[in-house]
Amino acid sequence: MSGETSKRFARSRTGSGFTLVELLVVLGILAALVAAILPFVIGQSGEGELQRLVQDIRAVEDASKTFRLNVGRWPGKLTHLVVKPTSSETDAFGNTYPSGLLNRWSGPYLERGALPGDTLLTAFGGVFLPQLDTLTWGSAVFVRTRVKGIPIERTREVSELIDGDTSTTDGRVRAKADTLIYLISPAR
Repeated sequence: MSGETSKRFARSRTGSGFTLVELLVVLGILAALVAAILPFVIGQSGEGELQRLVQDIRAVEDASKTFRLNVGRWPGKLTHLVVKPTSSETDAFGNTYPSGLLNRWSGPYLERGALPGDTLLTAFGGVFLPQLDTLTWGSAVFVRTRVKGIPIERTREVSELIDGDTSTTDGRVRAKADTLIYLISPAR
């Protein structure tokens, strides 16, 4: 009986299951596929983050320009693009808003949920600084926004998409340490 049981066991084992060698071959093929596909997937993720950052910059730019068209002044803070500023708050030049101009505010110019608190979070762990201000470049004065936490290599990629080059000292995209500076528009 014992011989008959071992024959039955041997027969059932040979007809089903995989050998260790077969399993190792399959695992090796899967590892090779993962190694080939992973860089592509990671690259696409980075490209998506880059596109999101550019879209967020463009959204702040468009909202600021629309605010300026309506109110006649450049916004002084990101929150002014979502919530109507008061006459005691200041514009990008540090001047208070006259109440007559504030009556022309017809926002929100950005989605209400875009600003949790006082800041706008973006890709690559970046945060738009709440204050919009001015920067003199040559003889022109520009309204600017800044995004803290953006590494210089990412700033170069944004510059290439917006300005057509990777310079971070000329054009509308600039860099200072880990901060991307974007010149929205000539201020006057």
